[in-house]
Amino acid sequence: IYWLALNDAGYKDYVEELARKEAEMLALEARTLDHVTPGEQQPETDHKIESQRSNTGVTRDVHYRDARSGGWFSYDLATGGLSDGVSLYVKYWGAAEWATRKFDIFVDDELMLSVDNTGKWMQSQFIGEEYAIPAAMLKGKDSVRVKFVAQQGATVGGVYDLRLLKRP
Repeated sequence: IYWLALNDAGYKDYVEELARKEAEMLALEARTLDHVTPGEQQPETDHKIESQRSNTGVTRDVHYRDARSGGWFSYDLATGGLSDGVSLYVKYWGAAEWATRKFDIFVDDELMLSVDNTGKWMQSQFIGEEYAIPAAMLKGKDSVRVKFVAQQGATVGGVYDLRLLKRP
């Protein structure tokens, strides 16, 4: 058994960091329209996962999904009937970005964004990125299919968390 050992100052910093992370998570939850946990069977099934040349795994007890060299994966996500002020939130593992991480994100088969995370962070922590979705891609839709497609010779993700958010 290992016990966390901290001095008074270290304990105070530790508790403050936990409170900060909890506040961030609560704020994210309050903005969430829909959410899928990639790599977990039930959330993926609930969001009608489709994929080719895609894999799942776990980093630091958090599930992920990736796809390699032309592979892809997609999910249906609910928009809450909103079109303006919606963004796509994607969580990555920062230290994995030493590999070639180039991919495209589509909304209902329309290219929304090309992403290159190769060498971007180089940190052993989870990194959340938020991408604004053009209102025209959501107008009149209650749900959209979000698809991640790896470029040739590259990898998507891993993607550890995927959300549609109301922008603040």
